[in-house]
Amino acid sequence: MIELIHPKDNADICLMTPIQKEFVKQDKAGSFKSVADMMFWEKVGSSHRSETNASIYFKWTGVEIFEPMSLEFSFEEDFGELCPKTAVTVGDITYSTEDGGCFVARVDNLMMGKRYFWRVRNGESLSEVRSFTTQRGEIRAMRIPHMVNVRDIGGRMTKYGKYVKQGMIFRGPAFEQQIYTDVMNECTRRYFLENMGIKTDIDLREEAVGKVTRSALSPDTKYYLCEFKAGGGIFCDVMQVYLPQIFEILADESNYPIYFHCAAGADRTGTLAWVLESVLGESLENISMDYDYTSVSGGARCWRQEGHYTEFGFDYCDERYPGLSVPEQMVMAMTEYVGIPEETLEKIRSIMLE
Repeated sequence: MIELIHPKDNADICLMTPIQKEFVKQDKAGSFKSVADMMFWEKVGSSHRSETNASIYFKWTGVEIFEPMSLEFSFEEDFGELCPKTAVTVGDITYSTEDGGCFVARVDNLMMGKRYFWRVRNGESLSEVRSFTTQRGEIRAMRIPHMVNVRDIGGRMTKYGKYVKQGMIFRGPAFEQQIYTDVMNECTRRYFLENMGIKTDIDLREEAVGKVTRSALSPDTKYYLCEFKAGGGIFCDVMQVYLPQIFEILADESNYPIYFHCAAGADRTGTLAWVLESVLGESLENISMDYDYTSVSGGARCWRQEGHYTEFGFDYCDERYPGLSVPEQMVMAMTEYVGIPEETLEKIRSIMLE
């Protein structure tokens, strides 16, 4: 008989690490006021390389080791459908002498704010079914083989009273180990294709124009190369071509899941995330927290306090849309200045909010 050991039934699991929680607390409180503050958190990120969400270890015993084993997850108690790989990543099953001898599997990239049901399959035998709930949090930092600074933009509450869906849009750095080639770690490639199910690659590297013609993931991955600008550069003339193109891609549900990136996943990626999260109705403190978190994630430096925040083009927005919040100003700029139809933005919200 298969006996489940950990986690206990109806457990309430926090996926954010103590470092992540403290970072979010301080960032939202405006505590980062000096170079020393920023360098401390950058050092924290580098030492953890990278600061992803917590791994959860599942344990069980009472099985025959010669039978094939698997750990199964579902959002349905009757296991009518197993969880998609974008919702959970199960590592290798190993044997441990702890708890009197048991089998252990490390599980990563669980979604936030979800009730999961889990069981162990051992050949033809099935264990009892247990459930646990993951707490809501502000950061879903993904553990990806051989990559850092990859995050799901989903999971946070919006002004519309809905959450941004998880497993739909991811942000991060470029795939390639060597820029302008298709060379990338094969384990990383499989993870993006098989676990995350990425269908569309939005490449924001203007330096790649004329040099890259397809996604490093696979020939079947939809690939869009956009000459993207960071910060206030989104209000230059060329962006009136590329921003509408990007939002048309986002408005087509067949393109999901989507991964967008520049080189390091910092400035240009952070700028597009800022704009998109504004459209989805996130608060300024959540949008800016996501932008800052790149510096902790082991990817690259990306701090508002270094002046970049004031260079986002907000001067343009403040002059034309006084009295509105920063995210609301950004949405107005997208519709009035860039010319993105409101219907396109509504379509994206209908896809991405739940």
